Amino acid sequence: MGAADDETPARLDKDGATVPGSRFTYATGKLVLWSARPELVDAKGEVLKSGSFAHLALAAPRLAPYGAAAVEAMTRLGVLARLEPKFVQGESIGQTFGFVSSGNAELGNDHTFAQVYPFAPTEAEVPQRKQDYAKAKQLLSDAGHAGGVTVPTLIVEEFLDVPEYAQLLQDQAKGAGITMQLHQESQSIFYNKVWLQTPFGIVDWGGRGSISPLIEPAYTAKGIWNSSHWKDASFDKLVGQFDSEADEGRRKQVAAQIAKIQNDQTPTLVSFFITGLRGVRKNVQGIENGPVDHIDASKVWLSGPAA
Repeated sequence: MGAADDETPARLDKDGATVPGSRFTYATGKLVLWSARPELVDAKGEVLKSGSFAHLALAAPRLAPYGAAAVEAMTRLGVLARLEPKFVQGESIGQTFGFVSSGNAELGNDHTFAQVYPFAPTEAEVPQRKQDYAKAKQLLSDAGHAGGVTVPTLIVEEFLDVPEYAQLLQDQAKGAGITMQLHQESQSIFYNKVWLQTPFGIVDWGGRGSISPLIEPAYTAKGIWNSSHWKDASFDKLVGQFDSEADEGRRKQVAAQIAKIQNDQTPTLVSFFITGLRGVRKNVQGIENGPVDHIDASKVWLSGPAA
């Protein structure tokens, strides 16, 4: 067997579960600070003290030795408390590298307004939620669950990385004293028999050109896809105002109010937004970033003949 630390093999040796004398060190790891943009990091890690970045990816300390080592290093530098709200945790160092190198996801904040929308609220308007196990345990205790709680089985569709995401949620919940079981279903069964009936499930949403086709069916009282069965009259009123508002400045203010309600009441957990990738020829110009898989070609022009 191979292990990413020396404590696990030593414990197996002590328990008599290995061949005596067979244990050896096959590699020595080194903790590094890395970015796909070299100008963002420095050899001494001074950028960690400045905090001049949005997110910091690391392997989950409870699962991976390199994650624990990263936390230890930040503790010694005196920056851990300030940087924890920026953490994006992977299940392994490999997955963490994927987060950073690919840039294929943007951290969510339990509301539907991805930053790709021009009217999305800023972090100042809706502060990024912090992981706080102590507060979570206190809230459970106040609700009569001082010893923890077991929630309904989380139903997961078999699609892309959704099952792995569910496992990550399961592990993160343990730190707050929340126990959850997982159950997978094929997409056909999930959407035909499970989705709108289960009290606890994960669903992926495709991009929409406007935020309204996401919010109205999934969050309003009469929404046909409101799988959380959450209702809030003031929220529904704001959604109506958002749809009818022509002034962009006022529209952005209403969007911030909508996002704040979603963030505060949390009918759904919105953890991340997938970044889309579009491939175009070099002579195709004017394609703007947008929240949908369909290209808006209204401003597209050709700078020359096809290569």
